[in-house]
Amino acid sequence: DGYNNIILENHGGRLKYPKGSIPRLLYLKKRPDLVVSDAVILNSRNSRNFYHWFVDSLSKLEALDHIPNGWKKYKIIATSPLKSWQRDSLKYLGILDENIIEAPNKNIEIHNCLVLSPRRNHLRISKENLSWIKKKMLPFADTNVKTIDKIFISRRQKEGRYLINEEEVSHFLAKKGYVKCYLDKYTLAQQIALFSNASKIVGIHGAGFFNMVFAQNPNIVEIFSDQVHPFYYLFTNAVNGKYRYVLGEASLENNAVKNRKPFHLKLDQLLDIG
Repeated sequence: DGYNNIILENHGGRLKYPKGSIPRLLYLKKRPDLVVSDAVILNSRNSRNFYHWFVDSLSKLEALDHIPNGWKKYKIIATSPLKSWQRDSLKYLGILDENIIEAPNKNIEIHNCLVLSPRRNHLRISKENLSWIKKKMLPFADTNVKTIDKIFISRRQKEGRYLINEEEVSHFLAKKGYVKCYLDKYTLAQQIALFSNASKIVGIHGAGFFNMVFAQNPNIVEIFSDQVHPFYYLFTNAVNGKYRYVLGEASLENNAVKNRKPFHLKLDQLLDIG
């Protein structure tokens, strides 16, 4: 802020301070690397993740719709380097490149810092906010993307939490008309187009499932390893879709990425999928 104090905002509730560190964190005096007027600090916990970027960071910018000249007045500060799809999402909101400041590992002095509230309360997602994101993003869908009605979202081994018998599951779903997609192969505009045309989505739990927001009343089947998370169930309610989940069996191998075990799924759990 204008007094060179560091202001900390925490979304996740998991922040732990080392003993004696709070005074240094809040009152550390340093010469600023950058001085900015009228700005929003956009990043939040794990904001380089696709899901958290949209739900915890980008969603907050809806507030600028309600501030006179808000989109032109305020600069957007990213405290970590932006990925291409993150920069695209800001562009789709109408934010000019000159109003985006990437400032990783910098001390920033901000005069008139706009602190925006999250648009969710842990698991409770704002339906109006998801509709706002959808409305803003849909016009930028890549019309050259091949239409796929039934999508199977898979994950690569390096990402962890992958299906050990993925080829078996993929082959089984292909007989039902599903097309396997690795979402890291698609740009943001292509992902928007892909899901806006899909009516049925089957996939392994992960950040890419956020794209269901762009679908029209989708049927969702989410595949978990050994733990169920309700995030996308709540999303489905918000987008007027239908939801069910299936549970796999986690591997006992000690080769997980970030403690996310690979797992096996029995095909009989998918027999009634249309």
